[in-house]
Amino acid sequence: MKSTTQTIFCFLFAISLLNSSCKKAEKDEIPVVFDRSKLLSNYSENIIIPSLFSFKNEVNAFNTTLKIFSKDPTLITLIDARNSWKTCYKSYFKCAYFDFGPAVNSAGNMQQNIVFFPVNESLLETKIVAQAVSEITTTKEIKGLNAIAYLLFGDNKTDQEIINNFNSDADRLKRIEFINALGADLVSYTDNLYTTWNTSYKEEFTADLSLTANSSISNLFNAIAKSAGIIKNEKLRIPAAIGSTPNYKLAEAYYTNLSSTYFIEHLKTINNAWHGNSSVNPTSGIGFDDFLIALDAEATTATDISQQLTLCTTNLAAYESVLTKDLFVINKQTSLETSVNEFKKLSTLIKTDAATQLGIGINFTENE
Repeated sequence: MKSTTQTIFCFLFAISLLNSSCKKAEKDEIPVVFDRSKLLSNYSENIIIPSLFSFKNEVNAFNTTLKIFSKDPTLITLIDARNSWKTCYKSYFKCAYFDFGPAVNSAGNMQQNIVFFPVNESLLETKIVAQAVSEITTTKEIKGLNAIAYLLFGDNKTDQEIINNFNSDADRLKRIEFINALGADLVSYTDNLYTTWNTSYKEEFTADLSLTANSSISNLFNAIAKSAGIIKNEKLRIPAAIGSTPNYKLAEAYYTNLSSTYFIEHLKTINNAWHGNSSVNPTSGIGFDDFLIALDAEATTATDISQQLTLCTTNLAAYESVLTKDLFVINKQTSLETSVNEFKKLSTLIKTDAATQLGIGINFTENE
């Protein structure tokens, strides 16, 4: 009797193990349900195209004030052009991570075409004298909004000195020609980028649902990660020169003395981008956080990234209204190093943890 009971018990236990094993196998084989097409449609229709439309309009408005100033260089027209420049520059950050696909040309990506820094001042002056406007399109060091800022704001120049640069018989025509060519290059680039996205590229982008290298999702994910890295490296670490002598001339928007305003604005866009939210319209949508949550019911990585973005935002807020020349100095290095370290944590979470979970390869390297 005892032997029979043991036999029945062993049989039932074996059946239990078999059922458990089968259920586990079935659970492991159930594919994660996440509609990648909705992710891409949200970014394309609700974020990228509206942001490019808004930015191209700001570029055209700025170019109008630039032409007015170059035609009649006075203090009033100079101030108008500068104010329009600031509005246009801030508007760019709504598009800061669209650095792939039609954004890439012979001068590089969107960042390199629109807001490259630092400006090569000596090369720019040489090209102005040589009237080498044809080289603007392909030479990132002398083009974009920061090159125009050099001409409008100057480096330690008075307003009258700036105006005189456009009124002097020797330099007037060459300088006017070049600044107008810089404005025209911005208009051409942004108009073409918006048109391409709004027509042929939109369909190509939303149709590619794979995670392979250079796929739409991979390019978008990498663009967001790379854009966050630009804040960490080009906008904070390099001008701060931790352990060495800070050089505020290497900072973004150096000529306006408003670097902190713009890297704070940049991070707002990265935060929105990660969560699939628009920086133009007050709408929320499907983002990479949702993609991660679909893969991990506990949402560990998604939560960690959201919390780290909040930490980075709080950290940078301490620099709000601090002028560039007061920020990148010796007594601010400890604080700036803390900021850089927070961005390093963010970079690891996105480029390692999230990328691994999503099965997306990183297609760029950073100069740490």
